[in-house]
Amino acid sequence: FFLENTGQVSISTLAQRAAILRDCDFRTRLPKIRQPMLLVRSEGEGQVAAKCHHELEAGLPNQRSDRLLSCGHLPHLTHPHRLVKLVRSLLLNRE
Repeated sequence: FFLENTGQVSISTLAQRAAILRDCDFRTRLPKIRQPMLLVRSEGEGQVAAKCHHELEAGLPNQRSDRLLSCGHLPHLTHPHRLVKLVRSLLLNRE
């Protein structure tokens, strides 16, 4: 499934998308986001992802951070049942 969906993207399209991400920095706007946010970490995420996660934790005023161990980089594909439990708990604990 993953290869079928990601293998269809051309290298030029991928490069264009990466350039858009590189040039956008919305960190100063994070404190304005009031929507409850669930930040999910997985093992083996690497230093860049961990740094970005810490910036989101610090910048978002209404966030909750959870960690999924033993699931790799794509928990939405490999362990959707565990991810659903986290999302469900966030939604049910809303006021």
